[in-house]
Amino acid sequence: MLPGIYHKELAESAIPVVHPPRKVPVPQREKFIEELKRMEKLGVIVRQEEPTEWVNSLVVAQKPVASRLQAASTFSILDANSGF
Repeated sequence: MLPGIYHKELAESAIPVVHPPRKVPVPQREKFIEELKRMEKLGVIVRQEEPTEWVNSLVVAQKPVASRLQAASTFSILDANSGF
């Protein structure tokens, strides 16, 4: 996580949207669930049991990071933690 406390404010004119759920490919489900649990534990996300006004789409994409690391010489904290 990034250091410090962050605060976002929503514009009063914002209109809630509910995007339909997207399917997670079967081969990626286990890693996906592990990542959700990790992010919840870190406080990045909060589990919701009831419907909410805002529902954003989710896209699961496995990034081919390892093959690109061979020629890399500079890394950031996000590279090491999340593969960005």
